[in-house]
Amino acid sequence: MSLAITFSELWTYSAADTEGRLPVSALPEDGGGHIHGRLEILIAGRTLPRLGYWGPDDVCIGQWLQVLHDAVASLRSAPGEAYTYDEGEQGQPAFRWVRKGDLLLISIVDSVLSDGKADPAWQDVKCQFEDFTREVERFETRLRATVLLAAPLGGPAWFRNHLRDAA
Repeated sequence: MSLAITFSELWTYSAADTEGRLPVSALPEDGGGHIHGRLEILIAGRTLPRLGYWGPDDVCIGQWLQVLHDAVASLRSAPGEAYTYDEGEQGQPAFRWVRKGDLLLISIVDSVLSDGKADPAWQDVKCQFEDFTREVERFETRLRATVLLAAPLGGPAWFRNHLRDAA
Protein backbone atom coordinates (compact mmCIF):
# COMPACT_ATOMS: atom_id res chain seq x y z
CA MET A 1 0.00 0.00 0.00
CA SER A 2 1.35 3.41 -0.91
CA LEU A 3 -0.56 5.28 1.80
CA ALA A 4 -1.45 4.97 5.50
CA ILE A 5 -3.43 7.25 7.82
CA THR A 6 -3.06 6.87 11.57
CA PHE A 7 -4.17 8.86 14.57
CA SER A 8 -3.36 8.78 18.28
CA GLU A 9 -3.24 10.90 21.43
CA LEU A 10 -6.77 12.26 20.94
CA TRP A 11 -7.97 15.02 23.26
CA THR A 12 -10.57 17.73 23.52
CA TYR A 13 -10.86 20.99 25.41
CA SER A 14 -13.44 23.29 26.89
CA ALA A 15 -13.46 27.05 26.47
CA ALA A 16 -14.69 27.28 30.05
CA ASP A 17 -11.94 24.98 31.35
CA THR A 18 -8.46 26.34 31.90
CA GLU A 19 -6.92 22.91 32.48
CA GLY A 20 -6.02 22.45 28.80
CA ARG A 21 -6.27 19.04 27.22
CA LEU A 22 -9.17 16.88 28.33
CA PRO A 23 -9.92 13.25 27.47
CA VAL A 24 -12.29 12.64 24.54
CA SER A 25 -14.80 11.32 27.09
CA ALA A 26 -15.33 14.99 28.05
CA LEU A 27 -16.97 15.81 24.68
CA PRO A 28 -20.27 17.60 25.32
CA GLU A 29 -23.45 15.67 24.50
CA ASP A 30 -24.32 18.18 21.77
CA GLY A 31 -21.10 17.22 19.95
CA GLY A 32 -20.00 20.83 19.86
CA GLY A 33 -16.44 20.23 21.02
CA HIS A 34 -13.29 19.77 18.98
CA ILE A 35 -11.06 16.73 18.92
CA HIS A 36 -7.36 17.27 18.42
CA GLY A 37 -4.48 14.84 18.45
CA ARG A 38 -1.76 13.32 16.33
CA LEU A 39 -2.66 12.63 12.70
CA GLU A 40 -0.12 11.08 10.38
CA ILE A 41 -0.59 10.61 6.66
CA LEU A 42 2.21 8.49 5.25
CA ILE A 43 2.53 8.67 1.46
CA ALA A 44 5.16 6.67 -0.41
CA GLY A 45 7.10 6.30 2.85
CA ARG A 46 6.98 10.04 3.68
CA THR A 47 4.95 11.79 6.36
CA LEU A 48 2.79 14.65 5.05
CA PRO A 49 3.89 17.68 7.11
CA ARG A 50 2.08 20.76 8.44
CA LEU A 51 -1.28 19.17 9.25
CA GLY A 52 -1.44 21.04 12.55
CA TYR A 53 -0.27 24.59 13.05
CA TRP A 54 0.79 24.00 16.66
CA GLY A 55 2.59 20.75 15.86
CA PRO A 56 1.96 17.15 14.89
CA ASP A 57 0.10 16.32 18.12
CA ASP A 58 -2.30 19.28 17.80
CA VAL A 59 -4.07 18.52 14.53
CA CYS A 60 -7.78 19.36 14.33
CA ILE A 61 -9.05 15.84 13.72
CA GLY A 62 -12.62 16.87 12.83
CA GLN A 63 -11.37 19.33 10.24
CA TRP A 64 -9.13 16.76 8.55
CA LEU A 65 -11.85 14.10 8.78
CA GLN A 66 -14.08 16.30 6.62
CA VAL A 67 -11.24 17.39 4.28
CA LEU A 68 -10.17 13.82 3.52
CA HIS A 69 -13.79 12.71 3.12
CA ASP A 70 -14.48 15.61 0.72
CA ALA A 71 -11.28 14.95 -1.25
CA VAL A 72 -12.35 11.35 -1.90
CA ALA A 73 -15.88 12.35 -2.89
CA SER A 74 -14.69 15.15 -5.17
CA LEU A 75 -11.99 13.13 -6.92
CA ARG A 76 -14.27 10.12 -7.32
CA SER A 77 -16.89 12.20 -9.12
CA ALA A 78 -14.48 14.34 -11.15
CA PRO A 79 -11.32 12.42 -12.11
CA GLY A 80 -8.68 14.70 -13.59
CA GLU A 81 -9.77 17.62 -11.43
CA ALA A 82 -7.95 18.94 -8.39
CA TYR A 83 -9.22 19.14 -4.83
CA THR A 84 -7.51 21.84 -2.75
CA TYR A 85 -7.80 22.48 0.95
CA ASP A 86 -6.70 25.97 1.94
CA GLU A 87 -7.67 26.90 5.48
CA GLY A 88 -5.97 30.28 5.18
CA GLU A 89 -5.11 30.40 8.85
CA GLN A 90 -1.90 31.37 10.60
CA GLY A 91 0.32 31.07 7.54
CA GLN A 92 -0.64 27.50 6.74
CA PRO A 93 -0.05 26.37 3.14
CA ALA A 94 -2.71 24.74 1.00
CA PHE A 95 -2.90 21.01 0.27
CA ARG A 96 -3.78 19.82 -3.23
CA TRP A 97 -4.80 16.39 -4.49
CA VAL A 98 -4.97 15.70 -8.24
CA ARG A 99 -6.28 12.44 -9.65
CA LYS A 100 -4.70 11.21 -12.88
CA GLY A 101 -6.30 7.88 -13.73
CA ASP A 102 -5.32 5.39 -11.05
CA LEU A 103 -2.75 7.77 -9.53
CA LEU A 104 -3.20 10.50 -6.97
CA LEU A 105 -0.68 13.34 -6.80
CA ILE A 106 -0.42 15.19 -3.50
CA SER A 107 1.25 18.60 -3.15
CA ILE A 108 1.69 21.34 -0.58
CA VAL A 109 1.08 24.57 -2.48
CA ASP A 110 0.94 28.32 -1.83
CA SER A 111 -2.16 29.43 0.05
CA VAL A 112 -4.30 31.97 -1.76
CA LEU A 113 -5.85 32.99 1.58
CA SER A 114 -2.73 33.55 3.68
CA ASP A 115 1.01 33.85 3.34
CA GLY A 116 1.48 30.07 3.58
CA LYS A 117 4.09 28.86 1.10
CA ALA A 118 4.44 25.74 -1.00
CA ASP A 119 6.85 23.03 0.09
CA PRO A 120 9.23 22.22 -2.80
CA ALA A 121 9.85 18.76 -1.32
CA TRP A 122 6.10 18.03 -1.47
CA GLN A 123 5.15 18.41 -5.11
CA ASP A 124 3.20 15.66 -6.89
CA VAL A 125 3.99 12.90 -4.40
CA LYS A 126 2.30 9.82 -5.87
CA CYS A 127 0.07 7.13 -4.45
CA GLN A 128 -2.70 4.95 -5.84
CA PHE A 129 -6.11 6.61 -5.78
CA GLU A 130 -7.76 3.40 -4.56
CA ASP A 131 -5.25 3.18 -1.68
CA PHE A 132 -6.19 6.74 -0.73
CA THR A 133 -9.91 5.98 -0.92
CA ARG A 134 -9.60 2.78 1.07
CA GLU A 135 -7.38 4.38 3.72
CA VAL A 136 -9.67 7.40 4.19
CA GLU A 137 -12.60 5.00 4.68
CA ARG A 138 -10.56 2.98 7.20
CA PHE A 139 -9.58 6.20 9.01
CA GLU A 140 -13.25 7.25 9.27
CA THR A 141 -14.26 3.79 10.55
CA ARG A 142 -11.46 3.58 13.14
CA LEU A 143 -12.00 7.15 14.31
CA ARG A 144 -15.75 6.59 14.68
CA ALA A 145 -15.18 3.44 16.76
CA THR A 146 -12.59 5.18 18.95
CA VAL A 147 -14.70 8.30 19.57
CA LEU A 148 -17.94 6.40 20.19
CA LEU A 149 -16.20 4.10 22.68
CA ALA A 150 -14.61 7.03 24.53
CA ALA A 151 -17.65 9.35 24.37
CA PRO A 152 -20.87 7.33 23.90
CA LEU A 153 -23.02 10.39 24.67
CA GLY A 154 -21.16 13.14 22.79
CA GLY A 155 -19.54 11.03 20.06
CA PRO A 156 -22.57 10.51 17.78
CA ALA A 157 -23.35 14.24 17.72
CA TRP A 158 -19.67 15.05 17.17
CA PHE A 159 -19.68 12.92 14.01
CA ARG A 160 -22.89 14.53 12.77
CA ASN A 161 -21.33 17.96 13.34
CA HIS A 162 -17.93 17.16 11.78
CA LEU A 163 -18.78 14.88 8.88
CA ARG A 164 -21.62 16.46 6.95
CA ASP A 165 -22.94 13.36 5.23
CA ALA A 166 -22.24 10.86 8.02
CA ALA A 167 -24.90 8.28 8.74
